Amino acid sequence: MKKTVSRTRQPEEMRARLAQHYEALVEMAFHAMARLNADADPEALHDLRVSLRSQRVLLVAFRGRASVAEASGRLAEAARLSNAVRDLEVSLVWADSLLAETGVGAEARQSLAEQLAGARAELMAGLQHARLDEALVDAELAWFKALNRIRRKALLQRVRRRALRLSTRMNKACLALPKEGAALSDWHPVRLLGKRLRYWVEGFSECLPRGQRRLAKPLRFLQLSLGNLQDLAVLQGRLAEGDAPPAEWLTAIGRHQAKSECAAVKVLAELKPQLAKARRRH
Repeated sequence: MKKTVSRTRQPEEMRARLAQHYEALVEMAFHAMARLNADADPEALHDLRVSLRSQRVLLVAFRGRASVAEASGRLAEAARLSNAVRDLEVSLVWADSLLAETGVGAEARQSLAEQLAGARAELMAGLQHARLDEALVDAELAWFKALNRIRRKALLQRVRRRALRLSTRMNKACLALPKEGAALSDWHPVRLLGKRLRYWVEGFSECLPRGQRRLAKPLRFLQLSLGNLQDLAVLQGRLAEGDAPPAEWLTAIGRHQAKSECAAVKVLAELKPQLAKARRRH
């Protein structure tokens, strides 16, 4: 009798945990928006972007529904509005680090700070125009309707098939990397696929077997290393738009890029056998 009760409750328990996860993401977004409006927390935009991306990943499982597709599109629009500010925020963090490291570049750092102030004002106006608060509520309603109407077996199959496809594509991208001297463009597909796979695994961990769940940790480390490579390239682009940056900065940037690439290569060595296991059908 106990086993029967457990089995009948299992689908509802999984659904409840997914629902709680989505609710937490929505709450995270509203809190981040409040902190962003108060302009008192440098992590507010980061938290908002993580929440929006995580919600959109969960919505992908039901993108065949018109209401879900529309809601996901509105969240994506809000996320796109924040891209410029996010890039400037990260560039300013690196600029502060380079200024402390080299002792030069105060003017370059100040220029980035001024650009960021202007971009933030534009972002707040854009988010208000996009009615992000309404979009969050509409997306949550669409998510719960879709979640409540799908059978557990169908959801598991859908989630695991996508995890398998992403793992396969990620593995191919890793194998396509040059053995030496990979350029930023070579790393780009690995970075994007790694991010997609990581968010999918984290979002649907309740639905995935252990082999796929275990990918989350190395994918986070990989995203950190490749994210640093991308952010340093963005910083270089920003600096190129103004006066000539300090030579000391360029030297330091090259050093940090090499360090990040070495870290990424090390993580990949750990990740590849795990990807192979994750691609096996469970």
